[in-house]
Amino acid sequence: MQSSSLVREAFREALARARRLEAPRIEGEAIIAASPGAEPPARILYLGVLHSGSRAVYTPPAEAALHFMPYRDFRATLVLYTIDPKDTRALHALEAASKLGVRGYIVTPGMHPAYEQRLEELGVEIVRVTGEAPLLAMTLASLHWVPRMMGFREERLRAEIEALDDAVEWVEERFSREIGEASQIVGAGNFTLYYTPAGMPAASYLSALTGAPIKPLEEAPKLGSPGVAFMASVEEASYRDVLVSARVRGVRLAVLEVNTDPVTAGVYGVIAAALIAGRVV
Repeated sequence: MQSSSLVREAFREALARARRLEAPRIEGEAIIAASPGAEPPARILYLGVLHSGSRAVYTPPAEAALHFMPYRDFRATLVLYTIDPKDTRALHALEAASKLGVRGYIVTPGMHPAYEQRLEELGVEIVRVTGEAPLLAMTLASLHWVPRMMGFREERLRAEIEALDDAVEWVEERFSREIGEASQIVGAGNFTLYYTPAGMPAASYLSALTGAPIKPLEEAPKLGSPGVAFMASVEEASYRDVLVSARVRGVRLAVLEVNTDPVTAGVYGVIAAALIAGRVV
C-alpha cells in the first residue's frame, strides 16, 4: 500500500503529464463517452462542458454508436475514454462517428496496434495518456480541457486549476477526519460507494481502486450498506433529506463534501479517494 507521500509524488507526476496533453477541440455538441473503468475523466469533462453553458451528452460507447449519433442531424464532437486496449465498443463508436461526419477523439493509455491502425485510418485523434497512474492523469487532463466558463467563474476556476500542485496536501489537511473514517469503512470491507452528480468521478475512482459497487446517494437509506459518499457543497441542500434518512436508519456513512467549484470538486474527491485507498491508478 502506498503512503500518502507516494500518492503525492504520483499525483504530481500525473499532473505534469496532464498539463502537456493537447486538449480535444470540441466543435458543436459534445458527446462524452466512457467505457467501464474510464468514468472519472469523462464525468469531469462532461460536467465542465455543461457548466460552460454548452450542449453535452454523456453515454456509453455502444449507446453513442447505435442509439444517439445515427438519429441526430447536428455538428458534434465525440470524446471517448477507455482503459481497455482492445475496446471493441469504443472502436465501433468511433467508426460510427467517422461515417456520420462526427469528429472523434479517443483518450487512452494505449490501444492494441491493430486497433490503433484502424483508428488512424478513420482519422481519429488518439490522445495517449501513459505513466504510473494513467486514469489519474486522464482525470487531471480532463479538468484542464474544460471550456471557458461564463462570468466571474472563469477566473476562479482557472485559479483553482493552476493551484493543483499542492492539492494533495490541501485535501489531506481539509478532509483528514473524513479520510480517516472512510479508510476504516473501506478497511472493514462490504461497503458501498455513493455519489451525487459532482461526486461521481471520485466514487468511480475509488471503485476502480477497491472493486466496491457504486450507487446514487439516494439509495443509501434503502440499501443500508455502510459506505463512503462523495458530493459537492452546492449539492448539499438537494441531498439533505437523504443524509438525514440514512442517519436515522443507522447507515454508517463517511461523507466527503467538497466546498469548491462544482467542476473541480470531482478532482479533489478523486484525490481523497486515492488517499483513502492509499494508492493510485
